[in-house]
Amino acid sequence: MMAEDLTPTDAMITRLGEFMADYPLGDYGKWAAYYNAILEFEIRRRNFREAEAAAARALIYLRQMGGQPLLEFFIHLHQTVLRLMGGDVLLARRAAKDARSRLELVPHRAEQEFRMLRLAEACLAYEAGRHRDLVDFVQDEFEAFAAAEIWPTLMQFALSYASQVLSDHFSMTIRPGFLDGLWIHLSEGLQFHAMMEIRTAIAYQNANRWADAQATLTAIRMPIGRNWVDSAVEELTRLSRRDDIAYAMAWLRDAVHVSTPRSYLPRQLDALIANPKVTNREKVALQLWQAYVAHQRRDHAIARPLLLSALISATRLGCNGVLSEERLFVSPLLNDQRTRAFLETSSDVRTALSIFAASVNSPQAKALHGGLSQREAQMLQLIAAGMPNKKIGQTLNISEVTVKFHVAISSASSAAAGAPRRSGLRPPSAGSEAGVTAYCTSLT
Repeated sequence: MMAEDLTPTDAMITRLGEFMADYPLGDYGKWAAYYNAILEFEIRRRNFREAEAAAARALIYLRQMGGQPLLEFFIHLHQTVLRLMGGDVLLARRAAKDARSRLELVPHRAEQEFRMLRLAEACLAYEAGRHRDLVDFVQDEFEAFAAAEIWPTLMQFALSYASQVLSDHFSMTIRPGFLDGLWIHLSEGLQFHAMMEIRTAIAYQNANRWADAQATLTAIRMPIGRNWVDSAVEELTRLSRRDDIAYAMAWLRDAVHVSTPRSYLPRQLDALIANPKVTNREKVALQLWQAYVAHQRRDHAIARPLLLSALISATRLGCNGVLSEERLFVSPLLNDQRTRAFLETSSDVRTALSIFAASVNSPQAKALHGGLSQREAQMLQLIAAGMPNKKIGQTLNISEVTVKFHVAISSASSAAAGAPRRSGLRPPSAGSEAGVTAYCTSLT
C-alpha cells in the first residue's frame, strides 16, 4: 500500500493498529516501521496533525534502537514534505536541516536520497522567492528523480511544485500534455492523472487561457463535476479527498476571475476555509480570492483587511510562494494606492511584498520591458535555459528553422528597441545564440 497511491480508510487504519497490538513494545524496529507507514498514510488522508504525531513516534523508536541515520533521514524528509504541503514553511526548513544532518551520517553513497533532499531544499528556496534552484532541478534532475523508487506523497509533492515553476517560467509553452515529461516514469499504480490535469488547468489559468482551462477540467473524470462545485456551499466543508479539493478549488478559481462574481461565491470560499482537510497554504490562496472578489465588487473596506490577513499569514508561515502563484489576483489588488498604503503599515506585510516583487520580476517580464515581444522573450528564456534549437522546436511544436528565424528576429528587435545595457553588455547580433544567451542572462 505504501508503494502505490492508495489511501486507507478509517477502518483499515483501525485494523492495522489492532494487528500491531500483538507485537511487544520492545520490538522497536517493527514499531518504527509501523509509524513510518502511518505517517505516509496520514499525509495522504490530509491528517497533518496525526502525521506529525506518527513521525515523532517513529523517531523515538529509531533512537531507542541506537539510531538509524538513513531511516531517520526519511522521517525528517517526510516531515519536510508534509509541512511544505501544509504551508508551514518555517518548520519545514528545520526538518530539512535535520534530514541533511542525518543523511550526511550515512556511511555509503546515497545519491538518490541526496537528490530527494535537493528537491526539498529547492522548494524551500522557491517559497522564499528564489525560483532558480527549482527550475534547475526540474530541468537537470527531475527525470532521474522520477525514474527512481519514490513513495507517492513525495511524487505528489514534486509534481505540484514542478508544475508550478514550469508554468511560472515557461507560461507561453503551455499546451496539452506539456507536463508529460514530469510523470512519464510513473508506474500505473500511482493515480496522478487527475492531479496532473488539474495542474495543467491551473497553468492555463495563470496564462490567462481560461477557455483551455475549462476544457481541461471538464474532461477530467471525477466523482464531482462543475455543476456540483458551482452549486455547492456547505458541501464544500466536507470534501476530504486530495483530488476533490484540488478540483473544486480550480473551478472556484475560475469563478473568482470573472468581472461579476456570483453572489454566493464568498460563502463558498468561506466553506472551503472551514474545511479541516484544507491546508494553511490553500487557506492563504482562498483569502486572496476573497479579497479579489470584494475588489471586483468595489468593496474595498472588505478587500483590504482580507488581503492584509492573507499576507500576514503567508509571512508568518513562510509560504510566500503562494503569492507568486496567485499573482493574477494579488497584482490588481496591490495596484490600488490606498490598499498599498493600508498594507505597508505592517512590517510582516512589507516583507511579503518584497518577496512577491522579486518573484514576479521574472526574466520574461524584464525582457518584455526591454522592448521584446512575448514570442521573442519566450525564445530568450528557452535558449538561456540551455535548450538547443531542436529541443526548443519540440517544446513549442514548431520547426527548427522557425526557431532560428525567431532567434534572429528577437536579436534584431532587442537591438532596434534600444534595450537597456547592463554591465557593459550590448544587445546580441542577429542569429547569435551565444549573444542571445548572454543578453538574456544580463536581464536576469
